[in-house]
Amino acid sequence: MYAISDWNCKISNYAEKTVTNGLVVSRVDNGFFVMLEEGLMGMANFVAVTFIGDTVKVYIKKIDKIRRRISLKIIKNKPANDYLVMN
Repeated sequence: MYAISDWNCKISNYAEKTVTNGLVVSRVDNGFFVMLEEGLMGMANFVAVTFIGDTVKVYIKKIDKIRRRISLKIIKNKPANDYLVMN
């Protein structure tokens, strides 16, 4: 588990209403967890043809710094072996 100060430091590199790359790391009942970087994950809604291990382009809808939550929307996905993610 990462300390709150680590999370706040990492999230400062991201802003709402921007696009970045992420890695789909798990599936839950209402969507996917997408890792933006080590120790920083957000929740994305379900999208057709998205699998664990896929590298995806995500739109950052909302960042809740108090609850440490990131709301994402997957806008494009590519199989993980097509390219590397560089944040």
